[in-house]
Amino acid sequence: MKAGIRAAARLNHVPDEKEFRSLKIQVVPLWPRLSAMTAGVGFTGAGLSGWPLESNAVQGVFGVGGILLVIFGLVGVRRTLEEILDRLAPDVAGEILWKSLQTVAEAVDL
Repeated sequence: MKAGIRAAARLNHVPDEKEFRSLKIQVVPLWPRLSAMTAGVGFTGAGLSGWPLESNAVQGVFGVGGILLVIFGLVGVRRTLEEILDRLAPDVAGEILWKSLQTVAEAVDL
């Protein structure tokens, strides 16, 4: 719903179905993303400190892996609403889309 409300504020009108289907939605919940970021910071710290081995190759793997985990935690995985709805049964997808559009229209007072 947040993406629809932000889009409505940006467009100065309630998004139509096509605009609503093109919205990008975060599909990875917050806790796995925070866990990935925490692990990434730990891996990067381990790579910089030389733990568990003093090998430059191991430090490089820990450092690069940690940075990638931090980036994944920040960005996550985004899909368009259309991609998500295409994987659902048509009647369920239609109901979700209709209720979402109604909720955004009620939440936005333009």
